[in-house]
Amino acid sequence: MEKRRVVITGMGTVNPVGNSVSESWAAAKAGKCGIGPITRYDTSNMRVKLAGEVRGLDVDGLLGRRESKKMDRFTQLALIAAEECMADAGLNREAEDLDRCGVIFSSGIGGFETVGQAYRRGEERGYDAVSPFMIPMIISNMAAGRIAIQYGFRGMSSCVVTACAGGTNAVGDAFRHIRDGYAEVMLCGGGEAAITPLAMGGFTAMKALYEGQDPLRASIPFDAERSGFVMGEGAGALLFAVGAYASQQSSILDLHYLYIYPIHYLTASVSCIGLLELMRVLPASRILSYLGQNSLVIMCTHGPMYVLYYVSLGMFFVRKLIPMTDSVLYGWIAVAACAAEVPVIWIFNRYFSYLLGRKSKKS
Repeated sequence: MEKRRVVITGMGTVNPVGNSVSESWAAAKAGKCGIGPITRYDTSNMRVKLAGEVRGLDVDGLLGRRESKKMDRFTQLALIAAEECMADAGLNREAEDLDRCGVIFSSGIGGFETVGQAYRRGEERGYDAVSPFMIPMIISNMAAGRIAIQYGFRGMSSCVVTACAGGTNAVGDAFRHIRDGYAEVMLCGGGEAAITPLAMGGFTAMKALYEGQDPLRASIPFDAERSGFVMGEGAGALLFAVGAYASQQSSILDLHYLYIYPIHYLTASVSCIGLLELMRVLPASRILSYLGQNSLVIMCTHGPMYVLYYVSLGMFFVRKLIPMTDSVLYGWIAVAACAAEVPVIWIFNRYFSYLLGRKSKKS
């Protein structure tokens, strides 16, 4: 069967730097930091004081107080992100076969806040007195189910639970679901809300979290003074559709294929092949247009691989001058990636991080 073209028709997000796509992008361009003191619980007896909280979000106003009380925070954030995504896409559901529309929405740990609240209530009143909504509020696939119910999508409804890679896996699974002919429309993404005493205590016991007081020096993964990550919360949603939708909307993101490879160190060749697939299907003028006008950034989720993107882009233009097949081009990219990966990582970690550490000490 021929692989079908997949396009992105809508986007939505709620996160520590913005409660919409436009707010988030403006904050990112302005260099805004979403990390700050934890306000969701008392941290006086805990070592970790900072987190990336979603702030200024009127959940009851957006979802209705009656309904929001029946949801854990991760589901609330997911529904709000999905609402923006659907509005952005402008999908006419009445014209769709809703049996061919589905949802794949991830959560790594589900309703952790509800678990803590239920435990405290059980200790105080007895465990038979916990809320009857506790179980449906904590299961990780509740966000996906709620989204499917909200929009009447009767196709596949699923939740990928693969820790930090869950959202990426959901995007990839939704892409393949449409590409391989199982659906016409898929809403995908991920949501998480685990800034709770129990979750934070668990990560603190693992020595995984930053325990300092400076928000601007909290999340510095490649710095010589790095000392852990920062817990955050939020949700992100994308609406994928079969390529025929590209002729119906002007705001569509015109990508034939979407590849997101979480990579780590010596897997650069796989990443570059994925990046080349994007470059292969877009003309050079379109790539430069995206880079110049929309600041398109292809970001690998693990490892400082941005240099290899430009290596791949350079090879793409080389092929314009020297005819070669895809397999030959991919082979050259794999060779270049493997050759460049080790020195790039070594230089970055040994020298750049060292200089950053020295600079921070002087300041």
